[in-house]
Amino acid sequence: MIWFYCSCALLFILKTSSAADTLLPNQILKDGDETIVSANFELGFFTRKQSLRYLGIMYYKKGENGTVVWVANREVPFADPMGTLKFTDNGTLQLVDVNNTIIWSSQPSKTLANISPVAQLLDNGNLVIKDNITGAFIWESFDHPGNTWLPGMKLGVDLVTGIHRNLTSWTTRLDPSPGSYTVSMDVNGYPQLYITNTIGESQQRVGSANGLGFTGMNGLIQNNVSEHEFVYKKEEMYIMFTLLNNSSFTKMILNYEGGFRQFVWNNNNQSWKKYNALR
Repeated sequence: MIWFYCSCALLFILKTSSAADTLLPNQILKDGDETIVSANFELGFFTRKQSLRYLGIMYYKKGENGTVVWVANREVPFADPMGTLKFTDNGTLQLVDVNNTIIWSSQPSKTLANISPVAQLLDNGNLVIKDNITGAFIWESFDHPGNTWLPGMKLGVDLVTGIHRNLTSWTTRLDPSPGSYTVSMDVNGYPQLYITNTIGESQQRVGSANGLGFTGMNGLIQNNVSEHEFVYKKEEMYIMFTLLNNSSFTKMILNYEGGFRQFVWNNNNQSWKKYNALR
């Protein structure tokens, strides 16, 4: 009977820890551990190509194998399930291999003195490092997109930090390494959003600013599911989209063939359905 109560208590602790959305300084997340979970997303290790291992952010329980929206080590995967994510006492995320070699780390866009750092996976899928007292962000994954554009994520340029928030396709459906296509904003003159084939150097304009807003999206992100906002000011220029119904889930994906598509989660059959597409 004592063993039974101890087992139940241990199970409760494991389940409680798996629901945490934060890492504190000197805490780690090992491959094979419970994932870090927010209301809608989780951060953990996964496999896509052969047996290679990646650390990424996925929609939580939205798809049989998880729906990956961001990959930390997309250029340097692990050959075996021995990776560890560390959060240092100076507020840096470090992904290390079995030899403790750093293969990826967060690079803060700003330096804050005398901070109390915490890493947190937000409910919108943004992994942030912030000062736990002031709430000021030191680093965020939304500043370094992969192939997926999520509600609340900016596409454009921060003219203060110099950060370009561009989408980059995967190489193939199963290979998250940077592919041949990008979605980026040209801020020379009136800002314009382009899909660019980096190999053939061909471009397709997705939309452009006309002085009043952003046009030419052909129903992408401006529809019955979502709406877009364009911001043009001296500090930054960007376009982002938000959900019209916060109980729904959507994503924009730049696929490995250069297609730019919006998907919406269908609760009835528990799958993602293509809602709109450009190409």
